[in-house]
This record gives sequence, C-alpha cells and structure tokens, in this order.
Amino acid sequence: YRPFTIEANGMYAEAVGEMMMQHHHGVLKLFPAIPKAWGGGCSFRGFAIDADIRVSASISGEVIECEIIADTDGELQIEAFGAVYSTRLTAGINKFKFDNMPRGV
Repeated sequence: YRPFTIEANGMYAEAVGEMMMQHHHGVLKLFPAIPKAWGGGCSFRGFAIDADIRVSASISGEVIECEIIADTDGELQIEAFGAVYSTRLTAGINKFKFDNMPRGV
C-alpha cells in the first residue's frame, strides 16, 4: 500500500476532468484547457456539476455538442470557445451545440 500512489492517481483524474469541464460561480466552462492535440476529438459523459445536473459533451474541431440532464428547471451560463451563453434548462435532457466559426459583419 502506497498512499502517495493512490493520491496521485486520484489527482490525475481530477486534473483531466478540470481540463474538460469547469463549473465555478454559476458558469459551466466546456473544454477550457484541453491541449490542441485533443481538439480534434474528445468527450466526457456524466460529469456532475450540482446534485441535480449532469453534463456530457464532445468536441470535434470547431464544434462542441453538449447534453445536460437536469432534475429541475433552472438557468445556467455556458462558456464555449470563450463566449458565454445564458441558457434555460428544463427538467430532463437539454441539448446544445456551439461552434467557433467566424460570423459575418
């Protein structure tokens, strides 16, 4: 039994989770710190941000798809590609898609 080994393995998993999703002060940040090499395709499923909200998301190039399962109605701010979106959640499955494509003037 090596306490350091057990603790290090847990911290690694937490660090990777924080790279994929962060939730602070009511803002859910999707893929805030992934390496560019991962931007071509990575995903996560079932991360809990509150007792009643679970998040799954994937990124492929310049597109993020996100599914949020909420137990109750509510509001949530989602940050994707540096832009913040105010969203209204309904109880059940909520799906969102964000892209990083340039917009015309």
